Amino acid sequence: GRADLRDLPISPLKLNLLAKRVRGLRYSAAVTQMMFAPRRKAALMVHDALEAARKDAEDRFSLPPEALYVGSAIVGRATPLKRLRKHA
Repeated sequence: GRADLRDLPISPLKLNLLAKRVRGLRYSAAVTQMMFAPRRKAALMVHDALEAARKDAEDRFSLPPEALYVGSAIVGRATPLKRLRKHA
């Protein structure tokens, strides 16, 4: 299956650190890694992507979750986050 998450309000550096942890792992091991990851907000976003890819694989190819693994996890550029700046 495949999942794309776009326009996430988090830095790509944080997401990439978690994406490195799950590349090449089986689906169940990748989900376990995200459940105990130190960066909770980013881990939930990666977990959502894993779930979406699992559902896609089940719907399109009728694959059980035990047969799935993370083939690639790519984090691209992000849109700059808007910050509040106070003026005099």
